[in-house]
Amino acid sequence: MTDTDHSRAAETKAMTCPCGKAAPCAGSRPGNGAGTENANTGPTLPDATSEKREKFGGIKAQVPETDGPDEILQRANSREWDNAFALCSGGKDSTAALHYTYRNAGFPLDGIIFIDTNIGLHESKEYVRTLGEKFDLPVHIADTRNKADRYRERIEKYGFAGPTRQSHRFEYICNKDKPLQKFLTGFEGQSLLISGATRQESDARYEAVSADGIEQDGTRTFVSPLARWTQSDVDDYLNEHGVEVSEVTELLESSGDCLCGAYADRYLELSQLREHYRYLHTYIQSLEARVIDAARNDELLKDQYSSCSGFRGSLLHTDHTGYPVR
Repeated sequence: MTDTDHSRAAETKAMTCPCGKAAPCAGSRPGNGAGTENANTGPTLPDATSEKREKFGGIKAQVPETDGPDEILQRANSREWDNAFALCSGGKDSTAALHYTYRNAGFPLDGIIFIDTNIGLHESKEYVRTLGEKFDLPVHIADTRNKADRYRERIEKYGFAGPTRQSHRFEYICNKDKPLQKFLTGFEGQSLLISGATRQESDARYEAVSADGIEQDGTRTFVSPLARWTQSDVDDYLNEHGVEVSEVTELLESSGDCLCGAYADRYLELSQLREHYRYLHTYIQSLEARVIDAARNDELLKDQYSSCSGFRGSLLHTDHTGYPVR
């Protein structure tokens, strides 16, 4: 055989399908007359000249587009509910959501809820109270929790939360979710809760907040009107409407309502607290001393966190990618 013959033979072998036919195995399809005995012995390929190739977009194109504020609020208003509150931590996002809802929703708010986490700044609470005065809305403080769920009780038993979703979720439940649930038991029926959550804040938030901005949880309906806004959108809105943000947000770049330590950069946050809010810095350091003592005496119960330590937050710099409301 010549070199050309060898090349053709190799090419034919490479194009041979497992059914023994050269691809495309049109002759092996039932109803074609030829090769029906091999119809189920191998794959069949479509005739490229007779079938249109379907085009697919990227994964991003397949994700539903996040709805806008007005559409989300209209959908929320069409639901059955008995009372409506704005959840406000004193941060930029929740303040903007409160302001936007108050001005644009087709329904009135019954009040503002501030959740006292037991490990936040008093100044954040006072700022939310001033918002209540400006909007002429009552401000409710949700701070009732079982003794075992109190921050100090848990920290002295388990240590500080580590930089994991599991530990942060545990902090969220004890510091915010349980007090909110207890507070809402004083109201009958379905509660509509306006949240400042945005999908662009982090990957975790993108997964947690749906594209339609509404999440149902038993008798609670969480509504995130600013779901598709970026931080720049929030800043622009607050500036455009002359909304004065809290001093805490200006100094710490966070709401300051929950400084539990999960995902925190310990050195950065403690240095900021030492400079601006010495009372909380001193309190956290006293907790660290207690936890370190318990760790030395092997008294910490470590089964509740996948990562816990004698120090508050991460000892290395990490991005803040948890769930706290800004």
